[in-house]
Amino acid sequence: IHSCKRCLELDMISELANDVPPYNVCDKHPFCMFPVCMKYPSSLEENYCKEHSVVLCRSFTKKGKQCKKQARSPMMPYCADHAHLASNMFQEVSLSKEENTSS
Repeated sequence: IHSCKRCLELDMISELANDVPPYNVCDKHPFCMFPVCMKYPSSLEENYCKEHSVVLCRSFTKKGKQCKKQARSPMMPYCADHAHLASNMFQEVSLSKEENTSS
């Protein structure tokens, strides 16, 4: 059983941590959801720290303007309407890797 290190840093009565050190934080103080990041989001409503927050979808509208919706995550830089484009992104990456190895 471990105490939440963020509760202790804030001089609060510590909640029980969900994991062992160095990942010992409670539900009130989760880490950023970006893999291996140990920073805290600005608020409980956010899943990512400021460094890993993605503000806008990377896609464009039919009129050629930048989509203004929020992306699902830094790992999935498209909104729900453009999520299908993520599979195209991964196909392009794998094709470019194949081209580099065949040269």
